[in-house]
Amino acid sequence: MNSDKVKLGMYTPFYPLEDIFKIGQIAEKYGFDSAWVGDHLAGFPKPDAYDAWTATALLAERTKKIRIGVSVTDPHRRHPAVLAQTIATIDILSQGRLIPGIGAGEAMNLNPYGIDWSKPVEKMREFVIVMKKLWEAPHVTFEGRFYRLRNAVLIPRPAQKPHPPVWIASNAAKSLRVTAEVGDGWLPTTETPESYQRKLKEIQRMAREYGRVEESVEPGLFLYSAISEDYNEARTRIKEMMRLPLAWWSYKLKEIGLDISLPGLDITKFEVTENKLRAVEEATANVPFELIENITCFGTPEDFIKRVKQYAKAGLRHVVFVPHGDYERTAQLIGRKVVPYFSK
Repeated sequence: MNSDKVKLGMYTPFYPLEDIFKIGQIAEKYGFDSAWVGDHLAGFPKPDAYDAWTATALLAERTKKIRIGVSVTDPHRRHPAVLAQTIATIDILSQGRLIPGIGAGEAMNLNPYGIDWSKPVEKMREFVIVMKKLWEAPHVTFEGRFYRLRNAVLIPRPAQKPHPPVWIASNAAKSLRVTAEVGDGWLPTTETPESYQRKLKEIQRMAREYGRVEESVEPGLFLYSAISEDYNEARTRIKEMMRLPLAWWSYKLKEIGLDISLPGLDITKFEVTENKLRAVEEATANVPFELIENITCFGTPEDFIKRVKQYAKAGLRHVVFVPHGDYERTAQLIGRKVVPYFSK
C-alpha cells in the first residue's frame, strides 16, 4: 500500500461567510482535493454559524474542481427526503463534487432547541438508507422505525451515480457498524494511528459481512492541526486548541487513566455556555501533552508530511485538516509546502 497516496482536505471556519468562501477558493488554488463546511446551529467558541447547506451551495458556485464536503450533519434536524433533495440539488449545482457527511448528533445543536434525538445511531442508519433509496429507486415505499414513505419520488437525481458518497462520522462501536453497512466514507476524529488502523480493519471486516468490498468505504480522518514554520508556535497552538475536543472525547483520557468526565462536558451533553467553557479549561489543564501529540497533527510542514504518512500507513486515504488560528495562513502554508508532496 503506497503511503504517499493521500487526498488532502481543508476545513473552513464557521463564520463569516466570506471566509468560508475564501478558504475554499484558496484550497482549490493550491490543489487540495476537498474543502469542508461545518454544520452547526451553534458554533464554538463563539455561537456564530451559518446554514451549512446554503453555504455549501454558494461555495460550489465559487469553485470549479475541488470536492466540497459537509462535516457533518445529523439525522434529527431534517427529514431524510428533504435533505436528500437538498443534496441532489447541490450535487447538480457542483457538477458532482459534493460529499455529504452525517453523524449521530451533538447536544449543542439539539438540546437548546428542544429537538429530540433519542436512538441517534439507529436513526442515522435508517436516515442514510432512506436517502439512498430515494436517489436510486423510481418510487420508494419504506416502513421503518423512524420513517415511513409510500410511493415517494425524488427527481431530479444527483449528478453522481448512483448517488453522492455519504461519509459517516463515527468513533464508537455502534456507529462503526453503521459505517460498514451503509457508509461510503469514514470520518472519525481524535484517533491515534494505532487506534485508526484497528478501527478501520474492524469496519472492513464488518463491510465484508454485509457483502461489500473493502474499497466501498473510503478511509478519511478529521485531524485537528496547527502548522507553522516555527515548531514551538504550532505546539502552543495545538495545546490550546485541544482543550474542548479532549473534554468532548473524554474516553481518550480514560484509556490512559485520566478521568475528566465532569457533568455536561461529554460531546453528547455539551452546550456552549461561558460556564461550560470555563469548566473545560479547568478540566483539561493538566492533560499530558503526549496524549495531544498522539491524536493531532502539528509543527512545521515537514512534520505535517511525516504525520500524514504515519496515518496513511494505518490505512488513511483522505485527511481533513481542522486548523487552529489563522485559517488563511494555514491553508496557504499547507498548500505551498504539504500538498505538492502528496500530489507528485
